[in-house]
Amino acid sequence: MVYSMSESLRIVVILDSAASNIEMVKALKEFTGIGYSESRSQVAAGAPVVVEETFTNSWFDSRGGQLVGLLTSLAEQRVSFRLWEASADVNPQLEHLLEDGDEISLEILRNIVASRDAAERG
Repeated sequence: MVYSMSESLRIVVILDSAASNIEMVKALKEFTGIGYSESRSQVAAGAPVVVEETFTNSWFDSRGGQLVGLLTSLAEQRVSFRLWEASADVNPQLEHLLEDGDEISLEILRNIVASRDAAERG
């Protein structure tokens, strides 16, 4: 996976390594574009499956809502995941996120996306 470095914050998602049902892998492929075997390998290794730059045009146009949809679907499938907000200079691996990232909940991510949507409508 290639990570571009800009000033925007990133949302980083790491799935529980026990999670690897086919529906989850399909949902990841739809969102990230990475293949099934790579997704499964990343999950098994505890590596990030999503590193999404926030506060860009595409984030506000659709990616933020799509990410909330993906994570909501995973939560409904009872797939455990951890979610962080981290600056672009933080390595998205778990040990770095534990030191330098801010772990957030799906509800906080929903609020971030919803507040921006409300600001655009208002």
